Amino acid sequence: MSDIKIRKIKIDDAKQFIEFEKYIYCLTYKKILSKDILAKSKHKIEEKIKTFKSKYIDDENVFCYILEKDNKIIGYMLGVYLSHYEYYNSKNFADLEAIYIHPNYQHLGLGKKLFDLFVKTIKQKNIDKFVIGVLKDNLKARKAYEKWGGILDEYTSLYKEKEEVFYIFTLSDL
Repeated sequence: MSDIKIRKIKIDDAKQFIEFEKYIYCLTYKKILSKDILAKSKHKIEEKIKTFKSKYIDDENVFCYILEKDNKIIGYMLGVYLSHYEYYNSKNFADLEAIYIHPNYQHLGLGKKLFDLFVKTIKQKNIDKFVIGVLKDNLKARKAYEKWGGILDEYTSLYKEKEEVFYIFTLSDL
């Protein structure tokens, strides 16, 4: 595992990152989302590459770290200092928007390392609470968030016609 690096995302990662994001999204949600929704996510790669810099590099609210092995992206963590969910944004929550790990590298503690890096990053900005939104049917992710100390909130929303639930974290409780 010493050959796996965690580093901040950079502009040169655009094409590989977008391709990995598409791959891991379809893999993660193949049993949860409809084939139509997954098919739509496969399009627009070139468009996503064009907006990559403004979305992941230039936006001061966004921070992204990648897991890399042999110059290949094998996972990533995406966070924001102020949640994009209006409900949590109004309460000054940060948001851990995504942690994805390639299946060949799961169960090695890498997700927890990215989680801890997220916590460290928001702590440096004196943020003391955050939220993670997850599809209700994504039991694997929900189990991890509960193990890491998340408290299931009452608030729910819809994401691509599926129920999304939210886990609340307070840094003083971690």
